[in-house]
Order: sequence, then structure tokens, then C-alpha cells
Amino acid sequence: MDDSSKERSDVIEIGDLPDDKAVKYLTDRGVSKEHAQDAVANILGGRLIRLHKYAKHWTPSTSNAEYRKGFDTMTGSAIEDAKKNVLSAHDKGIYTFHSLVVETYFRQAVAAAAAAAPPAAAGPSTGSPANSA
Repeated sequence: MDDSSKERSDVIEIGDLPDDKAVKYLTDRGVSKEHAQDAVANILGGRLIRLHKYAKHWTPSTSNAEYRKGFDTMTGSAIEDAKKNVLSAHDKGIYTFHSLVVETYFRQAVAAAAAAAPPAAAGPSTGSPANSA
């Protein structure tokens, strides 16, 4: 590889924007503040590529719920393709997510599953220790 090829092949990692800057990025591109705040908090996080795609396709008539459906499908597929890059393993069996987007996706999936699950059957009441003879 010649020197110019090496220079062009360098990878630079750009971290996520903080929420306030992500919202500003979207509003500077015509997204309403209400949609931008909801999208950053619940769908996009501060990942620039996701912010760019959202701003590019956003219209006032498209709800974030509609965008979220497509995004959840896309995120789910990406997770299947990139499981090895999604989690960090730590001591004592603790795992953390590399991305707010992935964390938000799982948080919403768990909440939806919990909301759809039938309530747990109550076991026999044993009474509180204070009421025992």
C-alpha cells in the first residue's frame, strides 16, 4: 500500500453528541424542537449518522412513533449482525452496552414485553410479621 492509501484508510472514531447538542443538530436542520427532544431521548441518542438520517427523512407529518417502528426493525437487524460489538463484558458477570441507542432499544423492548405479559398470579398471603401472634 502506498502512503496516500494508508492516509485514506485511517479510521477516526467520533463519539456520540451530548443530548443538548444532538437536539440542536436536529433543530438546525429544520426538525421541530419537540420531535428532536423526543427522538434524541427515545430513539437516536447522539450518534451522528442516526441524527443525520433522521433529519434527512423527517417531515412534520411523520410521527416519531412511525419513525421508531422502522428504526426498531433496523436496530434489531443490526444487533443480530453485530452482537460481538454490542456488549462489553466486565468482572462479576456484568455487561454494559456500547451505545445509548442499543440500551434504549432493549429498555423499550423489555418494557413492551412487561406491559404485554399477564399479571403474575399472587401467591398465598403469609401476612406480615407485625400481624403474627
